[in-house]
Amino acid sequence: MKNTYPLLIVILLALVAGHYFFSPKEIYIVHDCDIQKSGHCIVTKDDVELELSLNPTPIIPTEDVSYTLKTRGLKVEEATIRLLGHDMEMPRDEQVFSLSSLTTPHLHEATRAFPTCTEKLMTWRIYLVLKGQKKWVRTTFDLEVKRI
Repeated sequence: MKNTYPLLIVILLALVAGHYFFSPKEIYIVHDCDIQKSGHCIVTKDDVELELSLNPTPIIPTEDVSYTLKTRGLKVEEATIRLLGHDMEMPRDEQVFSLSSLTTPHLHEATRAFPTCTEKLMTWRIYLVLKGQKKWVRTTFDLEVKRI
């Protein structure tokens, strides 16, 4: 029994070290960029730069919105947007979709109709998740959308 404790400690340390050194690094980018003012935001952290653009601005509910993402410093394997009403319970209007990279590996695009709601002013949050080979990058953007 005395000989098993050192072995268990070595195995536990090996598992922790393996997880630390071989799992992808997760980066969460906090920013104060207002994407609605200019239609795009550039955010940077740890040599990773993201530029998200929306077109058209202002966003009109039920109309198509084009999402364009340019990346630098990260080879993106998968880019996903989750669009969710913020501070409300509207799960049926949650949208999750992938951004595709058809032209270049650092340019990702998607077009989706923007959800609508009965409220005159809605706050929506874009959750952007990028999966790279050695890094995961996450950030959020808030939008205030007026119903016309």
